[in-house]
Amino acid sequence: MQKSNLKRVSSIVNVLVKHGLGHFVQKYGLTRHLPFLKRFTITTTETGDIPIRLRKAMEELGGAYVKLGQLLSLRPDLVPSTWCDEFKKLLDKTTPFSYEQIKVIVEKELGKPIKKIFSSFDKKPIGSASIAQVHKATLRSGKKVVVKVQRPQVREKFESDIQILYYLARKVDRYIKNHASPLDIVEEFENYTKKELDFTIEAKNADKFHKNFRESSKVEIPKVYWQYTTSRVFVMEYFKGEKLSEAKLKKSQKPKLAKTIAECFFKQGMEDGFFHADLHPGNILVLPKEKIALLDFGIVAELDPTLQKLELEMYIAIVNKDVKQVIRVLLKEGMPTEETDLQAFAIDTENILDEWYGAELKSARITSMMYHLFNNCVAHKIKMPTNLILLGKGMLTAEGTCLYVDPQFDFMEFSRPRIAKLLKKQKRPDKLIKKFMSKSRDLAFKLADIPDETMDVLEKLKHGAIKVDMAYTDVRHVGMDINKSSNRLAYAMIIAALIVAGSLLIHLQPSIHGYSVFSILSLSGALILLIALFVSVLREGSAIYDPHKKWKPRR
Repeated sequence: MQKSNLKRVSSIVNVLVKHGLGHFVQKYGLTRHLPFLKRFTITTTETGDIPIRLRKAMEELGGAYVKLGQLLSLRPDLVPSTWCDEFKKLLDKTTPFSYEQIKVIVEKELGKPIKKIFSSFDKKPIGSASIAQVHKATLRSGKKVVVKVQRPQVREKFESDIQILYYLARKVDRYIKNHASPLDIVEEFENYTKKELDFTIEAKNADKFHKNFRESSKVEIPKVYWQYTTSRVFVMEYFKGEKLSEAKLKKSQKPKLAKTIAECFFKQGMEDGFFHADLHPGNILVLPKEKIALLDFGIVAELDPTLQKLELEMYIAIVNKDVKQVIRVLLKEGMPTEETDLQAFAIDTENILDEWYGAELKSARITSMMYHLFNNCVAHKIKMPTNLILLGKGMLTAEGTCLYVDPQFDFMEFSRPRIAKLLKKQKRPDKLIKKFMSKSRDLAFKLADIPDETMDVLEKLKHGAIKVDMAYTDVRHVGMDINKSSNRLAYAMIIAALIVAGSLLIHLQPSIHGYSVFSILSLSGALILLIALFVSVLREGSAIYDPHKKWKPRR
């Protein structure tokens, strides 16, 4: 380790001791980084308020350590949920850096004097944090914008701190058994930080949200000015409003605003599958006419269509009080490990649901219960997709924000008609055809691989690489079985060809109800052959039909 890093480690260890975490310093063999006499005066008794002490230590250390805490606040799969709740309180505020430094960075990144890009540029920042600070400006075109500028040497500082975190994680790793490995946590943080330090990634996220909400009359997403955006400078549209965390709302505004926030997240999580994972009051701007604008697009996640469908199924199962279906969906979403006790998992899941069903209406928050279900999966060593964990945390945060605005807001009642509408939308003919086409193409590609895989098997047989044990009574029928298999393979290839042809010809004229006649004929032919093949397989696989049953060897 570099000498400068050793000094930083010593500083970190001293801060931990200062905040009453000396027992950890001693337990994990870090006392050698303390002054000699101080090693004998540290407190070795473990106290119950560890998350609070650790949060305060992170705030004092600043920079990467605050960002690490903020990441962990969203990840109950990495640290205990009580720690997540405490880390949510972390404040990322630092001393602003000078306008002269801002000017140098902007001009270097954009390749022009700052006056040729902006007609005005406020020297006083409207926000300052560990990675960047934000200034209000006006483009030469007259458009008011927000300019986010990365701090000088922040990359180098974060890289140095991450190397120190790896060093500390290796020291701690062998002592941690019940939760995620500290090395895995640091690796996750390193990946997260790389994205945070590249503003083009955040800009792409903002751009995607902007497109998803372009038809919304209640939600505004800032436009990205790509010609002035780089990995270190991010220029976006300016909205005049107040942060929700600072806004003084009228009583009449609150129900409408809470509904707008709920609709905003519901669309993201349940419809688009691309969502803001940290929609707290500080990330929402209140605009006139109960409109809102979203801020900070660094922590976002995306669900694939399969996970979206499963999440919808679980939501419906919870509302319908179908406990068995909830358990089934959770096991589809996650991956049990060797350490998973499925019976204990099912019992704990039932207990969580029973407690929620028996709670008073005001305290029965569906998002909180879903979050507990995900935590229960993690506790039982069921590996859940990271983005699903983020969705659970995001839903909980969004509902909490709605209740912050309007304590009477009922997220479950709000979501019922929208879930029904979403289900109806999924069953529309055009959606089903699109799904069928997608699955058909997947099937066609898999079937197309069969000849190559068959040739591989035959090649291995030729060279004696595969051993086959055959019963004497079946020898006479091997040729017949191979012949049948070859015929079925030919059928499968024809079906695959018809499916691919039908997919490719879908827009060719003439058409019926928007679908090509040639496409309909191709897919109909494929369907008929598929049914015939399916019936043949079912018939031969049944107990009644057995072509080998009556044959006996000659004596």
